[in-house]
Amino acid sequence: MFDPAFVRMRFEVSLRFFRVWRPTVGRTVRAIEAGDAEEVRELARRLAVLRATPAVPTWMRDLMRRVEMHARVALSLQAGEAQQLDRAVTMGEGALAVPRTSWEAEALDRIALAEALISRFEQRADPRDVDAAIEHLQGASALCDRRESAERPRLSLREGLRRWNRQFPPRKLAYDTVQWPPMDEFMRSQLLCRLAGAYHTRFQALWAVADLQRAVIAIEEAEVLSRTFMWAVSSSSSGYGRQRGIVLSQLAAALVIRYEIFREPEDIVRAQWYLKDADRLMPRRDAESAGLARNRVHALVLQAEALSQPSDLEEAEAVLRRRQPRGPGWLLQVQIALVRSEISGTAEGLDTAVRLMESRLVDATPAEASELLRWLAVLLWQWAEVEESHPSRPDADATAASSPSPATGLWRRSADAWRRLAMLESAPAWRRLLAASFWTQFARNAGAGSAERAEAASLAVRLLPTAAWRGLDRINQEMLLTVGGGGLATTAAAAQLDAERPEQALELLELGRGVLWSQKLDADTDLGLLREHSEELAARLTSTRLLLERTSSTVPRPADGTATGFPVARAADPAGGAQPEVPAP
Repeated sequence: MFDPAFVRMRFEVSLRFFRVWRPTVGRTVRAIEAGDAEEVRELARRLAVLRATPAVPTWMRDLMRRVEMHARVALSLQAGEAQQLDRAVTMGEGALAVPRTSWEAEALDRIALAEALISRFEQRADPRDVDAAIEHLQGASALCDRRESAERPRLSLREGLRRWNRQFPPRKLAYDTVQWPPMDEFMRSQLLCRLAGAYHTRFQALWAVADLQRAVIAIEEAEVLSRTFMWAVSSSSSGYGRQRGIVLSQLAAALVIRYEIFREPEDIVRAQWYLKDADRLMPRRDAESAGLARNRVHALVLQAEALSQPSDLEEAEAVLRRRQPRGPGWLLQVQIALVRSEISGTAEGLDTAVRLMESRLVDATPAEASELLRWLAVLLWQWAEVEESHPSRPDADATAASSPSPATGLWRRSADAWRRLAMLESAPAWRRLLAASFWTQFARNAGAGSAERAEAASLAVRLLPTAAWRGLDRINQEMLLTVGGGGLATTAAAAQLDAERPEQALELLELGRGVLWSQKLDADTDLGLLREHSEELAARLTSTRLLLERTSSTVPRPADGTATGFPVARAADPAGGAQPEVPAP
């Protein structure tokens, strides 16, 4: 029976959708991508007003809420407004407190809340946020898994296509010859990519090997699902080749990290297969192309280092000519030069890389200077060892024999680079500690006097409490305290005694051996006075202490304390060197 009121209502809803709701959502997404904080703030306020309008359908209200949450997360990052992030988390938790009308709605709400929680974890480092995010992503994945959700009716391919087409405009394809993925399987594949990213985030923060293994398992399952989609065989403008390439790149990045830790050849070989296939599928001008280029070059450098294959370095240089990597391009060029020198046993390319580093240091910002000095010192270190092993000039005549060798000058330049990095106050404390330790060692190799060696060793010991701060877990604290073989304090004391400063020698010995003990004494302060004023604050402080004193299982490290091989490991972070980029799903 024809109902004019119903027809009028449907017409008004359609009109508002095309004239108000959809343009507002689209403008918000574009403003977030453009990084316009003022426009994002205004559009988020407008979305909040539109959501409160009674005429808005439930599905549109849900979409507006998710976009508004995304906008508030972006505001917290772009404008530094922490309260926006808290509001986004509150919105997501409130949405899940209400019974959802469909499994898709609940899954999307869990995804939005998980992304907000991960952003808050990255800003505040509260492990409870990333734990909750992983739980929500696991729950959303279970909703999309037919095997784990028996109450949800199974979708036929035809019904899956209808739901898919309601989400994405259909293209002119022959449906009888092209297999489109059912909506639940497609969502689950994307969810597994996000879940792997969340595990990787927690792995980077807490350095627990179990999370890295879980990330690899999740992304491997997503890769298996993606084989059944049109992505696996298409590199056309439809975008499926791009999506398949992103999945392969993310899986390869996780395998490369696992290879750097466990040195299993199978991981680096598989990573190369996946990255080569992703390179074929990913359009060169795509936004994720830069991350793919960085991952592939890094993997090729590691494989060349492990197998002593110069052909891998040539292929890495070809990738750099074909694609622009994300991040500083000079970093990958320096890594290629280091490994080529190690394979050939010559200084080929090192002089060019050193000149590149020195020229960039002239106008570098403090953050850039920290990275440039680190790699400059490593390049000079490698060059000095090559000169000692294979002198570039003969020492036959007496004049050449009596003059300083080129290696001595290179040790001196490397020690100067480590000294500048150790004294750079804007650099991370752990990096300054490593630099001071290397400065102590290389000053001796360069024939420096006792005064310089005493200054270098003294600085290293005084940096120990700052580098091994109580925010790290116990195992990482102990790893930092063993920098230089664990003898920084005794080395510093010996250097001070050589310089005839016995009082300073005793002071440095006491400081070096009491870092963890002094932190323990500070943590054991009586909370009686605080508990009298606020039981809640005392309880929160107690729980925070327990988190800080956690000795969770971490990644097994080699005896030298590094997680990557020579020579790239010489400039590695304590967490395992230059990490590949895990692309966002």
